[in-house]
Amino acid sequence: MRTGNSETEAGALDEVPSEIESVAVARVIVETSEAERIELLHRLRRSFKLSRTVRGLNRLLDRPAHRPLGREALRRLGLEFAG
Repeated sequence: MRTGNSETEAGALDEVPSEIESVAVARVIVETSEAERIELLHRLRRSFKLSRTVRGLNRLLDRPAHRPLGREALRRLGLEFAG
C-alpha cells in the first residue's frame, strides 16, 4: 500500500544502491535459507525497495570482482536472466 507521499516513494524507486550496499545484500541473499529469502523478498516488496535492490544486483554483474556474487544472488531470487 502506498503512503500517498509520492515524492518519497519515487525517490526510493529511482535510487540505485551503492556497490557496498549491493554486495552486502547479495551476501545475505546467498547465505540465507530459502525461507529467509522469501521473507526478505516480501519485506523488500512491501517497502518498495525490491526493484532498487535488483538494480543494484544487476550492477554487480558489471563489476568483474562481484559478478559471480551478483549472478548467484539473482539466481537465488529466481532472476538468473535479469542481467
